Amino acid sequence: MERICSSISEPGTLRVVLIVSSTERTAGKVVTADGISLFRRVRVRAEDDRWTAEVSVSYDEELGRMVAERLEVRGIGAPVTPELLRKVPLKRLVAHGAFRAAGADLFGDPTSAAYLVGRVLGVDPVEIAAKGPTDEALRITAAVYRIAYLAGLRPTNVVAAAMKIPRSTAGRWVMTARRRGFLAPTTRGKARA
Repeated sequence: MERICSSISEPGTLRVVLIVSSTERTAGKVVTADGISLFRRVRVRAEDDRWTAEVSVSYDEELGRMVAERLEVRGIGAPVTPELLRKVPLKRLVAHGAFRAAGADLFGDPTSAAYLVGRVLGVDPVEIAAKGPTDEALRITAAVYRIAYLAGLRPTNVVAAAMKIPRSTAGRWVMTARRRGFLAPTTRGKARA
């Protein structure tokens, strides 16, 4: 039995439906190393005027983030071509699945920083960022970074957009958050939550 968790229409013609079926519920939940509790697997259905797609999104423990496990695309009144496949916003659908798996309600584009912070963290990051790199700001920086990484987005870019600070400042804050223990250490050039 399927349960539709939420259904949204994004600007333009994209319509997204998020599903947690009995299969996903029995697969259970997983708690990431960062303490984020989420469904191990969810499905995302999306359509526009030319295609329908269903993506199975699951948590990959080795990568520490949500990944597309399976993608099924059908053309509406037309065959599935390479051009049609390029129109399917897979990254956005994986992000929708990641946020749904974490229990966030979806009412917008999950790749937007405002959505990420407002829906998942429930704080005003601009107000916090205005105080400089305080412990509170670095905790929020780390939380935004982890969630963006989990969803397969560019974490430092999302921190910059969410906190309305320059990308270079976001990079320094992420580095400071690592030094102070809010984020795990990483190797140069590789993102890690």
